[in-house]
Amino acid sequence: MCRGPLERSDAGKIGNWACLHEQEARAGEVLPRVTILVSTTISTSSQHRELPVLPNVTGPGEAGGRPLSPEGRPVGEEAVPPPPAQPGSTGLKLGLLPPELHARLLDQEDYRNRTQAVEELKRVVGGASQAAVASTPAPSLLGLISLLYTLLDDSNFKVVLGALEVIHLLALRLDDQVQPFLAPLVSAAAKVLGDNKLAIRQEYNGLFLRLMKAVGPQPVLGLLLQQEHLQHKNSKVREEVVNICIVALLTYPSEELDLAKLAFGLAPALVDSKRRVRHAAMEAFAVLASSMGPGKTTLLFKAVDAVELEDNGDGVMHAVQARLARKTLPKLVDQGFVEYAVPLPSSGHNRGSCLPPGADTEWLLMGNRTQSAHSYCGYHAREDALQNSGSHEVCADQGVSPRRVLSAGKGKNKLPWENERAGDREGGSGAKMPFTKGVEQVYITLGRQI
Repeated sequence: MCRGPLERSDAGKIGNWACLHEQEARAGEVLPRVTILVSTTISTSSQHRELPVLPNVTGPGEAGGRPLSPEGRPVGEEAVPPPPAQPGSTGLKLGLLPPELHARLLDQEDYRNRTQAVEELKRVVGGASQAAVASTPAPSLLGLISLLYTLLDDSNFKVVLGALEVIHLLALRLDDQVQPFLAPLVSAAAKVLGDNKLAIRQEYNGLFLRLMKAVGPQPVLGLLLQQEHLQHKNSKVREEVVNICIVALLTYPSEELDLAKLAFGLAPALVDSKRRVRHAAMEAFAVLASSMGPGKTTLLFKAVDAVELEDNGDGVMHAVQARLARKTLPKLVDQGFVEYAVPLPSSGHNRGSCLPPGADTEWLLMGNRTQSAHSYCGYHAREDALQNSGSHEVCADQGVSPRRVLSAGKGKNKLPWENERAGDREGGSGAKMPFTKGVEQVYITLGRQI
Protein backbone atom coordinates (compact mmCIF):
# COMPACT_ATOMS: atom_id res chain seq x y z
CA MET A 1 0.00 0.00 0.00
CA CYS A 2 1.13 3.61 -0.57
CA ARG A 3 2.34 5.82 2.26
CA GLY A 4 0.09 8.42 3.87
CA PRO A 5 -0.01 12.11 2.83
CA LEU A 6 3.44 13.53 2.32
CA GLU A 7 4.60 16.30 4.64
CA ARG A 8 5.53 19.68 3.10
CA SER A 9 8.92 21.10 4.04
CA ASP A 10 9.47 24.65 5.33
CA ALA A 11 11.77 25.32 2.38
CA GLY A 12 8.96 25.44 -0.16
CA LYS A 13 6.03 23.80 -1.74
CA ILE A 14 6.46 20.33 -3.17
CA GLY A 15 4.57 19.84 -6.45
CA ASN A 16 2.47 16.90 -7.51
CA TRP A 17 3.64 13.64 -6.06
CA ALA A 18 2.10 10.30 -7.07
CA CYS A 19 2.41 6.89 -5.61
CA LEU A 20 2.07 4.88 -8.81
CA HIS A 21 3.36 1.39 -8.25
CA GLU A 22 4.24 -0.87 -5.38
CA GLN A 23 5.72 -4.33 -5.67
CA GLU A 24 4.26 -6.98 -3.45
CA ALA A 25 6.46 -8.63 -0.91
CA ARG A 26 7.57 -12.14 -1.73
CA ALA A 27 7.38 -14.87 0.86
CA GLY A 28 10.11 -14.37 3.43
CA GLU A 29 11.33 -11.01 2.13
CA VAL A 30 10.15 -7.42 1.99
CA LEU A 31 10.80 -5.47 -1.17
CA PRO A 32 11.32 -1.69 -1.03
CA ARG A 33 8.48 0.56 -1.90
CA VAL A 34 8.82 2.42 -5.18
CA THR A 35 7.63 6.00 -5.35
CA ILE A 36 8.06 7.94 -8.59
CA LEU A 37 8.17 11.70 -8.89
CA VAL A 38 5.90 13.24 -11.47
CA SER A 39 6.65 16.88 -10.72
CA THR A 40 10.30 17.58 -9.95
CA THR A 41 10.32 21.30 -9.29
CA ILE A 42 11.07 22.63 -5.76
CA SER A 43 10.60 26.30 -5.14
CA THR A 44 12.14 28.20 -2.21
CA SER A 45 12.15 31.80 -1.27
CA SER A 46 15.88 32.05 -1.88
CA GLN A 47 16.49 29.95 -5.00
CA HIS A 48 14.91 28.03 -7.83
CA ARG A 49 16.38 24.59 -8.55
CA GLU A 50 15.20 21.76 -10.88
CA LEU A 51 15.82 18.14 -10.08
CA PRO A 52 16.71 15.61 -12.80
CA VAL A 53 13.65 14.44 -14.70
CA LEU A 54 12.84 10.77 -14.14
CA PRO A 55 11.24 8.61 -16.81
CA ASN A 56 7.53 9.14 -17.21
CA VAL A 57 6.03 5.93 -15.93
CA THR A 58 2.29 5.92 -15.83
CA GLY A 59 0.06 3.96 -13.59
CA PRO A 60 -2.59 1.40 -14.37
CA GLY A 61 -5.31 3.98 -14.90
CA GLU A 62 -3.62 6.17 -17.52
CA ALA A 63 -1.26 6.02 -20.48
CA GLY A 64 0.64 9.23 -21.10
CA GLY A 65 -2.36 11.23 -19.96
CA ARG A 66 -4.75 9.18 -22.14
CA PRO A 67 -7.57 7.11 -20.59
CA LEU A 68 -7.45 3.34 -20.86
CA SER A 69 -10.14 1.03 -22.20
CA PRO A 70 -11.56 -1.74 -20.00
CA GLU A 71 -9.16 -4.13 -21.76
CA GLY A 72 -6.21 -2.09 -20.46
CA ARG A 73 -5.06 -0.45 -23.70
CA PRO A 74 -5.18 3.28 -24.64
CA VAL A 75 -8.43 4.40 -26.17
CA GLY A 76 -8.14 4.65 -29.94
CA GLU A 77 -5.43 2.02 -30.33
CA GLU A 78 -6.24 -1.28 -32.04
CA ALA A 79 -5.91 -4.49 -30.11
CA VAL A 80 -2.80 -6.55 -30.76
CA PRO A 81 -3.74 -10.26 -30.86
CA PRO A 82 -1.96 -12.37 -28.29
CA PRO A 83 0.42 -15.04 -29.53
CA PRO A 84 -1.36 -18.33 -30.28
CA ALA A 85 -1.33 -20.90 -27.54
CA GLN A 86 0.88 -23.88 -28.16
CA PRO A 87 -0.81 -27.28 -28.57
CA GLY A 88 -0.74 -29.28 -25.40
CA SER A 89 -0.43 -26.26 -23.10
CA THR A 90 -2.76 -25.88 -20.17
CA GLY A 91 -6.08 -24.13 -20.63
CA LEU A 92 -6.72 -25.45 -24.15
CA LYS A 93 -9.93 -27.19 -25.08
CA LEU A 94 -9.58 -30.65 -26.63
CA GLY A 95 -5.82 -30.32 -26.44
CA LEU A 96 -5.54 -27.84 -29.31
CA LEU A 97 -8.27 -25.18 -29.12
CA PRO A 98 -8.22 -21.94 -27.14
CA PRO A 99 -11.45 -21.72 -25.08
CA GLU A 100 -12.61 -18.61 -26.94
CA LEU A 101 -12.23 -20.40 -30.30
CA HIS A 102 -14.05 -23.44 -29.00
CA ALA A 103 -16.97 -21.25 -27.92
CA ARG A 104 -17.20 -19.56 -31.32
CA LEU A 105 -17.26 -22.92 -33.10
CA LEU A 106 -20.37 -23.77 -31.10
CA ASP A 107 -22.08 -20.42 -31.72
CA GLN A 108 -25.45 -21.21 -33.27
CA GLU A 109 -26.58 -17.59 -33.48
CA ASP A 110 -24.21 -16.19 -36.11
CA TYR A 111 -22.96 -18.33 -39.00
CA ARG A 112 -20.29 -15.71 -39.77
CA ASN A 113 -18.80 -16.32 -36.36
CA ARG A 114 -18.65 -20.06 -37.07
CA THR A 115 -17.07 -19.65 -40.51
CA GLN A 116 -14.37 -17.38 -39.10
CA ALA A 117 -13.79 -19.81 -36.24
CA VAL A 118 -13.38 -22.74 -38.64
CA GLU A 119 -10.82 -20.79 -40.66
CA GLU A 120 -8.93 -20.04 -37.45
CA LEU A 121 -9.11 -23.70 -36.47
CA LYS A 122 -7.53 -24.62 -39.80
CA ARG A 123 -4.63 -22.30 -38.99
CA VAL A 124 -4.26 -23.79 -35.51
CA VAL A 125 -4.18 -27.41 -36.70
CA GLY A 126 -2.19 -26.61 -39.82
CA GLY A 127 0.39 -24.71 -37.78
CA ALA A 128 0.79 -27.46 -35.19
CA SER A 129 3.72 -29.80 -35.59
CA GLN A 130 3.27 -33.51 -36.13
CA ALA A 131 4.85 -34.20 -32.73
CA ALA A 132 2.47 -31.77 -30.99
CA VAL A 133 -0.63 -33.37 -32.49
CA ALA A 134 0.62 -36.90 -31.91
CA SER A 135 1.37 -36.09 -28.26
CA THR A 136 -2.13 -34.73 -27.63
CA PRO A 137 -4.06 -37.14 -25.38
CA ALA A 138 -6.24 -39.55 -27.34
CA PRO A 139 -9.48 -38.51 -25.57
CA SER A 140 -8.83 -34.90 -26.57
CA LEU A 141 -8.29 -35.82 -30.23
CA LEU A 142 -11.39 -38.01 -30.23
CA GLY A 143 -13.33 -35.10 -28.77
CA LEU A 144 -12.02 -32.81 -31.51
CA ILE A 145 -13.02 -35.31 -34.21
CA SER A 146 -16.46 -35.55 -32.61
CA LEU A 147 -16.78 -31.76 -32.72
CA LEU A 148 -15.79 -31.72 -36.40
CA TYR A 149 -18.24 -34.55 -37.09
CA THR A 150 -20.99 -32.35 -35.66
CA LEU A 151 -19.89 -29.37 -37.76
CA LEU A 152 -20.32 -31.49 -40.91
CA ASP A 153 -24.07 -31.16 -40.31
CA ASP A 154 -23.88 -27.36 -40.45
CA SER A 155 -26.22 -25.61 -42.87
CA ASN A 156 -23.42 -23.34 -44.09
CA PHE A 157 -21.25 -24.75 -46.89
CA LYS A 158 -18.08 -22.97 -45.73
CA VAL A 159 -18.39 -24.47 -42.26
CA VAL A 160 -18.83 -27.98 -43.68
CA LEU A 161 -15.91 -27.65 -46.10
CA GLY A 162 -13.70 -26.10 -43.42
CA ALA A 163 -14.49 -28.90 -40.95
CA LEU A 164 -13.67 -31.52 -43.60
CA GLU A 165 -10.39 -29.76 -44.35
CA VAL A 166 -9.48 -29.78 -40.65
CA ILE A 167 -10.18 -33.53 -40.53
CA HIS A 168 -7.83 -33.93 -43.50
CA LEU A 169 -5.18 -31.86 -41.71
CA LEU A 170 -5.50 -34.03 -38.62
CA ALA A 171 -4.94 -37.14 -40.74
CA LEU A 172 -1.85 -35.49 -42.25
CA ARG A 173 -0.43 -34.57 -38.85
CA LEU A 174 -1.12 -38.00 -37.35
CA ASP A 175 0.36 -39.76 -40.39
CA ASP A 176 1.34 -43.34 -39.46
CA GLN A 177 -0.07 -42.88 -35.95
CA VAL A 178 -3.60 -42.46 -37.29
CA GLN A 179 -4.66 -46.08 -36.69
CA PRO A 180 -6.34 -45.50 -33.27
CA PHE A 181 -8.45 -42.75 -34.83
CA LEU A 182 -9.17 -44.47 -38.15
CA ALA A 183 -12.77 -45.50 -37.44
CA PRO A 184 -14.05 -42.04 -36.40
CA LEU A 185 -12.13 -40.40 -39.27
CA VAL A 186 -13.65 -42.75 -41.86
CA SER A 187 -17.07 -42.28 -40.30
CA ALA A 188 -16.70 -38.50 -40.54
CA ALA A 189 -15.56 -38.65 -44.17
CA ALA A 190 -18.40 -41.02 -45.09
CA LYS A 191 -20.87 -38.53 -43.65
CA VAL A 192 -20.38 -36.20 -46.63
CA LEU A 193 -20.35 -38.85 -49.38
CA GLY A 194 -23.83 -37.77 -50.39
CA ASP A 195 -22.73 -34.19 -51.10
CA ASN A 196 -22.51 -33.42 -54.83
CA LYS A 197 -20.44 -30.24 -54.48
CA LEU A 198 -17.12 -30.54 -56.30
CA ALA A 199 -15.01 -29.07 -53.50
CA ILE A 200 -16.46 -31.52 -50.98
CA ARG A 201 -15.89 -34.49 -53.30
CA GLN A 202 -12.30 -33.48 -53.97
CA GLU A 203 -11.63 -33.12 -50.26
CA TYR A 204 -13.02 -36.48 -49.18
CA ASN A 205 -11.26 -38.22 -52.08
CA GLY A 206 -7.97 -36.77 -50.86
CA LEU A 207 -8.78 -37.73 -47.27
CA PHE A 208 -9.50 -41.36 -48.13
CA LEU A 209 -6.31 -41.62 -50.19
CA ARG A 210 -4.34 -40.13 -47.28
CA LEU A 211 -5.80 -42.66 -44.85
CA MET A 212 -5.05 -45.53 -47.25
CA LYS A 213 -1.48 -44.35 -47.57
CA ALA A 214 -1.07 -44.27 -43.79
CA VAL A 215 -2.63 -47.62 -42.83
CA GLY A 216 -3.09 -49.46 -46.13
CA PRO A 217 -6.22 -49.69 -48.30
CA GLN A 218 -7.93 -52.71 -46.77
CA PRO A 219 -8.55 -51.30 -43.25
CA VAL A 220 -10.16 -48.21 -44.80
CA LEU A 221 -12.30 -50.22 -47.23
CA GLY A 222 -13.30 -52.59 -44.46
CA LEU A 223 -14.80 -49.67 -42.54
CA LEU A 224 -16.58 -48.40 -45.66
CA LEU A 225 -18.07 -51.77 -46.58
CA GLN A 226 -20.41 -51.83 -43.62
CA GLN A 227 -24.18 -51.95 -43.68
CA GLU A 228 -24.58 -48.37 -42.54
CA HIS A 229 -22.86 -47.22 -45.75
CA LEU A 230 -23.78 -50.00 -48.20
CA GLN A 231 -27.44 -49.73 -47.23
CA HIS A 232 -27.54 -45.98 -46.75
CA LYS A 233 -30.86 -44.40 -47.71
CA ASN A 234 -29.02 -41.91 -49.95
CA SER A 235 -28.06 -43.69 -53.18
CA LYS A 236 -25.23 -41.21 -53.74
CA VAL A 237 -23.52 -42.54 -50.60
CA ARG A 238 -23.82 -46.12 -51.88
CA GLU A 239 -22.46 -45.08 -55.26
CA GLU A 240 -19.46 -43.27 -53.78
CA VAL A 241 -18.58 -46.23 -51.54
CA VAL A 242 -18.24 -48.33 -54.71
CA ASN A 243 -16.23 -45.61 -56.45
CA ILE A 244 -13.76 -45.38 -53.55
CA CYS A 245 -13.27 -49.14 -53.77
CA ILE A 246 -12.53 -48.75 -57.49
CA VAL A 247 -9.96 -46.06 -56.68
CA ALA A 248 -8.24 -48.43 -54.24
CA LEU A 249 -8.28 -51.29 -56.76
CA LEU A 250 -6.71 -49.08 -59.42
CA THR A 251 -4.13 -47.61 -57.03
CA TYR A 252 -2.83 -50.55 -54.99
CA PRO A 253 -1.55 -54.01 -55.98
CA SER A 254 -3.87 -56.93 -55.38
CA GLU A 255 -1.59 -58.26 -52.64
CA GLU A 256 -2.61 -55.35 -50.41
CA LEU A 257 -6.33 -56.00 -50.84
CA ASP A 258 -8.73 -58.71 -49.74
CA LEU A 259 -10.29 -59.28 -53.15
CA ALA A 260 -12.76 -61.92 -51.96
CA LYS A 261 -14.07 -59.65 -49.23
CA LEU A 262 -14.40 -56.80 -51.72
CA ALA A 263 -16.30 -59.01 -54.17
CA PHE A 264 -18.84 -60.10 -51.57
CA GLY A 265 -19.07 -56.59 -50.16
CA LEU A 266 -19.74 -54.96 -53.53
CA ALA A 267 -21.92 -57.66 -55.11
CA PRO A 268 -25.20 -56.33 -53.61
CA ALA A 269 -24.66 -53.07 -55.49
CA LEU A 270 -25.13 -55.06 -58.72
CA VAL A 271 -28.84 -55.34 -57.92
CA ASP A 272 -29.27 -51.91 -56.35
CA SER A 273 -32.49 -50.05 -56.99
CA LYS A 274 -30.60 -47.14 -58.56
CA ARG A 275 -29.01 -47.31 -62.01
CA ARG A 276 -25.93 -45.28 -61.08
CA VAL A 277 -25.10 -47.65 -58.22
CA ARG A 278 -25.45 -50.69 -60.50
CA HIS A 279 -23.24 -48.97 -63.05
CA ALA A 280 -20.50 -48.34 -60.48
CA ALA A 281 -20.71 -51.96 -59.33
CA MET A 282 -20.29 -53.27 -62.88
CA GLU A 283 -17.14 -51.18 -63.28
CA ALA A 284 -15.87 -52.40 -59.91
CA PHE A 285 -16.32 -56.04 -60.92
CA ALA A 286 -14.35 -55.42 -64.10
CA VAL A 287 -11.42 -54.19 -62.00
CA LEU A 288 -11.85 -57.05 -59.51
CA ALA A 289 -11.65 -59.61 -62.32
CA SER A 290 -8.50 -57.95 -63.62
CA SER A 291 -6.93 -57.97 -60.16
CA MET A 292 -7.76 -61.63 -59.57
CA GLY A 293 -6.43 -62.73 -62.94
CA PRO A 294 -7.61 -65.42 -65.37
CA GLY A 295 -8.62 -68.69 -63.76
CA LYS A 296 -8.79 -67.19 -60.26
CA THR A 297 -12.25 -65.70 -60.28
CA THR A 298 -14.21 -68.45 -58.56
CA LEU A 299 -14.97 -66.27 -55.55
CA LEU A 300 -16.02 -63.39 -57.79
CA PHE A 301 -18.74 -65.47 -59.46
CA LYS A 302 -19.66 -66.98 -56.14
CA ALA A 303 -20.36 -63.46 -54.86
CA VAL A 304 -22.59 -62.83 -57.89
CA ASP A 305 -24.44 -66.08 -57.19
CA ALA A 306 -25.15 -64.91 -53.65
CA VAL A 307 -27.06 -61.85 -54.85
CA GLU A 308 -28.70 -63.65 -57.77
CA LEU A 309 -30.44 -65.85 -55.24
CA GLU A 310 -32.13 -62.78 -53.81
CA ASP A 311 -35.23 -61.07 -55.23
CA ASN A 312 -34.80 -59.24 -58.53
CA GLY A 313 -31.45 -60.91 -59.15
CA ASP A 314 -32.45 -62.71 -62.34
CA GLY A 315 -29.96 -62.10 -65.12
CA VAL A 316 -27.22 -60.45 -63.08
CA MET A 317 -24.71 -63.20 -63.88
CA HIS A 318 -25.19 -62.73 -67.62
CA ALA A 319 -24.81 -58.99 -67.13
CA VAL A 320 -21.52 -59.37 -65.25
CA GLN A 321 -20.16 -61.80 -67.84
CA ALA A 322 -21.08 -59.39 -70.63
CA ARG A 323 -19.31 -56.53 -68.85
CA LEU A 324 -16.17 -58.58 -68.31
CA ALA A 325 -16.19 -59.62 -71.98
CA ARG A 326 -15.62 -56.00 -72.98
CA LYS A 327 -12.11 -56.27 -71.52
CA THR A 328 -11.95 -52.58 -70.67
CA LEU A 329 -11.21 -50.99 -67.32
CA PRO A 330 -12.20 -47.69 -65.74
CA LYS A 331 -9.35 -45.31 -65.06
CA LEU A 332 -8.33 -42.70 -62.54
CA VAL A 333 -8.42 -39.04 -63.52
CA ASP A 334 -7.54 -35.86 -61.64
CA GLN A 335 -8.51 -35.36 -57.98
CA GLY A 336 -9.06 -39.08 -57.42
CA PHE A 337 -12.17 -39.36 -59.59
CA VAL A 338 -13.02 -42.44 -61.66
CA GLU A 339 -13.80 -42.40 -65.37
CA TYR A 340 -15.91 -45.41 -66.34
CA ALA A 341 -14.95 -47.48 -69.37
CA VAL A 342 -18.57 -48.03 -70.41
CA PRO A 343 -20.51 -44.73 -70.47
CA LEU A 344 -24.12 -44.57 -69.45
CA PRO A 345 -26.73 -42.18 -70.92
CA SER A 346 -28.90 -40.19 -68.57
CA SER A 347 -32.12 -41.76 -69.84
CA GLY A 348 -33.18 -44.95 -71.54
CA HIS A 349 -34.66 -43.44 -74.72
CA ASN A 350 -31.23 -42.64 -76.19
CA ARG A 351 -29.56 -45.87 -75.16
CA GLY A 352 -28.64 -46.77 -78.72
CA SER A 353 -26.74 -43.57 -79.38
CA CYS A 354 -23.58 -44.21 -77.38
CA LEU A 355 -23.75 -47.63 -75.71
CA PRO A 356 -22.71 -50.85 -77.45
CA PRO A 357 -25.41 -53.49 -77.00
CA GLY A 358 -24.97 -56.22 -74.44
CA ALA A 359 -26.54 -57.91 -71.46
CA ASP A 360 -24.67 -55.56 -69.15
CA THR A 361 -26.07 -52.38 -70.68
CA GLU A 362 -29.56 -53.85 -70.76
CA TRP A 363 -29.19 -54.63 -67.08
CA LEU A 364 -28.15 -51.06 -66.35
CA LEU A 365 -30.90 -49.48 -68.45
CA MET A 366 -33.78 -51.62 -67.24
CA GLY A 367 -34.94 -48.78 -64.98
CA ASN A 368 -34.99 -48.37 -61.23
CA ARG A 369 -35.48 -51.65 -59.50
CA THR A 370 -38.35 -52.06 -57.08
CA GLN A 371 -36.47 -53.14 -53.98
CA SER A 372 -35.43 -50.62 -51.38
CA ALA A 373 -31.96 -49.73 -50.23
CA HIS A 374 -32.57 -51.59 -46.99
CA SER A 375 -33.60 -54.87 -48.62
CA TYR A 376 -31.44 -55.22 -51.70
CA CYS A 377 -28.27 -56.30 -50.01
CA GLY A 378 -28.96 -59.91 -49.16
CA TYR A 379 -26.47 -59.38 -46.39
CA HIS A 380 -26.94 -62.70 -44.60
CA ALA A 381 -26.82 -64.66 -47.83
CA ARG A 382 -23.51 -63.01 -48.67
CA GLU A 383 -22.06 -63.82 -45.27
CA ASP A 384 -23.06 -67.46 -45.61
CA ALA A 385 -21.60 -67.63 -49.10
CA LEU A 386 -18.33 -66.03 -48.04
CA GLN A 387 -17.92 -68.46 -45.14
CA ASN A 388 -19.00 -71.51 -47.13
CA SER A 389 -16.05 -73.23 -48.77
CA GLY A 390 -18.23 -75.37 -51.06
CA SER A 391 -18.08 -75.06 -54.85
CA HIS A 392 -20.73 -73.86 -57.28
CA GLU A 393 -21.63 -77.43 -58.14
CA VAL A 394 -22.59 -78.15 -54.52
CA CYS A 395 -24.85 -75.11 -54.49
CA ALA A 396 -26.44 -76.15 -57.75
CA ASP A 397 -27.14 -79.66 -56.50
CA GLN A 398 -28.95 -78.25 -53.50
CA GLY A 399 -31.44 -76.52 -55.78
CA VAL A 400 -31.76 -73.49 -53.58
CA SER A 401 -33.79 -71.48 -56.07
CA PRO A 402 -35.23 -72.39 -59.51
CA ARG A 403 -34.52 -68.88 -60.87
CA ARG A 404 -30.80 -69.60 -60.57
CA VAL A 405 -31.06 -71.74 -63.72
CA LEU A 406 -31.43 -68.55 -65.75
CA SER A 407 -27.74 -67.78 -65.38
CA ALA A 408 -26.38 -71.24 -64.63
CA GLY A 409 -24.56 -73.31 -67.17
CA LYS A 410 -21.42 -75.14 -68.06
CA GLY A 411 -18.35 -73.02 -67.52
CA LYS A 412 -20.28 -70.15 -65.91
CA ASN A 413 -17.46 -69.54 -63.44
CA LYS A 414 -14.99 -68.89 -66.20
CA LEU A 415 -14.18 -65.47 -67.53
CA PRO A 416 -15.58 -64.83 -71.01
CA TRP A 417 -12.13 -64.52 -72.55
CA GLU A 418 -11.32 -68.03 -71.28
CA ASN A 419 -14.03 -69.38 -73.59
CA GLU A 420 -13.26 -69.33 -77.30
CA ARG A 421 -16.79 -68.40 -78.33
CA ALA A 422 -17.30 -65.73 -75.70
CA GLY A 423 -15.16 -63.15 -77.46
CA ASP A 424 -16.87 -63.76 -80.79
CA ARG A 425 -20.30 -63.03 -79.34
CA GLU A 426 -19.41 -59.65 -77.89
CA GLY A 427 -17.76 -57.38 -80.47
CA GLY A 428 -15.50 -54.56 -79.40
CA SER A 429 -13.73 -51.38 -80.21
CA GLY A 430 -10.11 -52.49 -79.98
CA ALA A 431 -9.46 -51.18 -76.46
CA LYS A 432 -6.95 -53.08 -74.34
CA MET A 433 -7.20 -54.27 -70.77
CA PRO A 434 -4.25 -55.43 -68.67
CA PHE A 435 -4.49 -58.57 -66.58
CA THR A 436 -1.84 -59.34 -64.01
CA LYS A 437 -0.22 -62.73 -64.02
CA GLY A 438 2.81 -62.83 -61.77
CA VAL A 439 4.92 -59.85 -62.72
CA GLU A 440 3.85 -59.80 -66.37
CA GLN A 441 1.09 -57.85 -68.07
CA VAL A 442 -0.87 -59.76 -70.70
CA TYR A 443 -2.91 -57.56 -72.99
CA ILE A 444 -5.97 -58.99 -74.67
CA THR A 445 -7.35 -57.14 -77.66
CA LEU A 446 -11.06 -57.07 -78.35
CA GLY A 447 -12.21 -59.01 -81.36
CA ARG A 448 -9.24 -61.36 -81.69
CA GLN A 449 -7.49 -64.06 -79.69
CA ILE A 450 -3.84 -63.80 -78.65
